[in-house]
Amino acid sequence: MVHCHSYIVQKSSHQEVSNAKLCNESNIIKGCKNNPKRIFSYINSQKNSRDRIRSLKDEMGNLFIDNNM
Repeated sequence: MVHCHSYIVQKSSHQEVSNAKLCNESNIIKGCKNNPKRIFSYINSQKNSRDRIRSLKDEMGNLFIDNNM
């Protein structure tokens, strides 16, 4: 029964987060004519620009570099 309760709590919290995100996005869209900086800053904040791991060290301290990434 505890598992069922945690599932319900997880699902409802996920719905709340989704609704809040949707409400925020709709507010940004409604105000984009008056404040275009807000929509572009939101778009730029949603981009994933993480660097990949390009080098690794083994146990001996040797560096492995992959130039194909």
